[in-house]
Amino acid sequence: MIRRRFFVALALSLALLTSACSPLDQAAVTRDPDTQRPALQMALCDGETVLAVELSAYTERDDGSVVRNPTLWKIEAGTPSKSTRFVVGETPAGFVVSVPLSDLPDGDLTLNVTTEGGYSGFHGEVFDPRRLQDGILVNGEVTSLQRLRRDAEANCSFLGLALPRWVGWAGAALAVILIAGVVGFGIARTRKEPELPTRF
Repeated sequence: MIRRRFFVALALSLALLTSACSPLDQAAVTRDPDTQRPALQMALCDGETVLAVELSAYTERDDGSVVRNPTLWKIEAGTPSKSTRFVVGETPAGFVVSVPLSDLPDGDLTLNVTTEGGYSGFHGEVFDPRRLQDGILVNGEVTSLQRLRRDAEANCSFLGLALPRWVGWAGAALAVILIAGVVGFGIARTRKEPELPTRF
């Protein structure tokens, strides 16, 4: 029984740590003033590169699951790229078109970027192109390039502390073990304490 409670405490500690380390948003969408098409602005970590950019329609079922829609446009990097701005329908230097641009349907779209060397390897934004404005970056709320860069820096350090990620996660793992140990020890002591007789 005590062992089971110990592992429950460990699982709860891991869940709390994971929720505290949710990645921040490194991408936002806007409307390109020249083409009037959607554009995605990225901020990359040191050492992070872009592998592919993909546009597709976004459809959510009543149960909250997402429909896998056909790709409307996709470009892929010949070699990992440090490009950070992508206008739908345009091909930056070093990229090739793997899916030519189709007519954009009504409704929400999603622009997704595949990366390597960063926090998650995947960044995406869901948006309604009719609501985009020239030069205004949005990712659920109005944001800025400076904020994207700060969030990227925080994602690629440990909890924004500018520590190498392996150092941070090693420390986090140790902290979780210590927390779970203290909780488990407290439970064990509680189980061992004799109950005092009731006085009448």
